Amino acid sequence: MRATVVCDIDRGKLLEVIDSHHQSDIIEVLRQQPLELREQVEEVSVDMWGGFPSRCARGISQCQPGI
Repeated sequence: MRATVVCDIDRGKLLEVIDSHHQSDIIEVLRQQPLELREQVEEVSVDMWGGFPSRCARGISQCQPGI
């Protein structure tokens, strides 16, 4: 089983565990977060799995993924 972990790195807070690496599942969960929270995201840290940057960009459009 693969999971996607979403957290606030600055505050050390777990926000969400998504039981999937599927693009549609990740985007759906990210878009369920309140718009005002998504608008506060400045950057996204991802591991080396190639699919994460595009999924993050679609769920939180104003930030740039970083590895």
